[in-house]
This record gives sequence, structure tokens and C-alpha cells, in this order.
Amino acid sequence: MDDEIQTLLNKGVYEEAQPSQPKVISSIFLRKKENGSYRMIVNLKRLNECIEYKHFKMESLSLTVQLMRKLS
Repeated sequence: MDDEIQTLLNKGVYEEAQPSQPKVISSIFLRKKENGSYRMIVNLKRLNECIEYKHFKMESLSLTVQLMRKLS
């Protein structure tokens, strides 16, 4: 686990933060990938409970193409 965290810190995926208020602490765990390496999973369930839900409808690709227009 420490190696995976260090790898992600080195890549800039995460950055070390100082404790602050308010905060949500998420659990993390590893799952083995087919190639033998590991994938770190961050459980964001508690964070999602604190975020206001706003409905978002993803339109179909065909409608999106219809809504596009050529810029002249």
C-alpha cells in the first residue's frame, strides 16, 4: 500500500495535505490487476454523501451531432 501511495504522489496524482476542518476521510484498498500489479481504490461514498446531487442528462450521440453547427 505504501508503495502504491508513493507512486501516485510521485506522479502528481495526489498531493500531501495538511489536516483541516471540515474533512472527510476515505478508505483505500488495493485490487490485483491481471498483469500482477495493483490498482488502488479510493472509497468516496462518504464524500458523495456530503455533495449536493444535481441531475445531469447525457444526451445521445446522434442528438449531440444534430446540435452542432459549423463555424464559418
